[in-house]
Amino acid sequence: MRPVALALGVCSPLLLHLALLSDRPALAAACTLLVGLLVLWKRVATVLRWPLLGLALLICAAAALSDAAALGMVYVAPVVIYLCVGMLFGRTLVGEREPLVARIARLDRGDVLPDDLARHARGVTWAWTLLMAFLILTSVALALFGTPHAWSWFNNVWTFVLIGGLFLGEYAYRLLRFRHYPHNSPLHVARLMVRNAPELLR
Repeated sequence: MRPVALALGVCSPLLLHLALLSDRPALAAACTLLVGLLVLWKRVATVLRWPLLGLALLICAAAALSDAAALGMVYVAPVVIYLCVGMLFGRTLVGEREPLVARIARLDRGDVLPDDLARHARGVTWAWTLLMAFLILTSVALALFGTPHAWSWFNNVWTFVLIGGLFLGEYAYRLLRFRHYPHNSPLHVARLMVRNAPELLR
């Protein structure tokens, strides 16, 4: 199940984009629901898995009868994701909590984080929070005032360009600005985040 979920998770933006470009919002809704359920499969209690799968299929069938309902399901999904990710970053900027990026950097550096890197990490946490806010506002605006095709191009193509640009751009900036420190590759950091997700998100 895990390889299938991973493959669908990677391919889902393309599937959604092609479904919307072909004016098939019901197909896009089905992709959204089923991919989401498969990605979360192991986090769902065993007794609920098949009932939830059946419910997802019923919702897809209902959405197929109404383009408006299908589009509504598709439009809501990324906004919820952006909101959750934004809250993960933003909540760590409140009070005395350590910013999420600083927590990741500390873990990456063996629990030692110099003051200048800590300040930089706080700024990067703000950058991720603001990017998620921008994605939410733009996605909602395109859903309300744009076309499904414009919405799809933004959420299934340009969003990943922006996220990848921030991730790699921050790394390039850090290499130049803090060249007096060693830095692990973005791939190493991504693997570290996956392995330590429960600790980072506490």
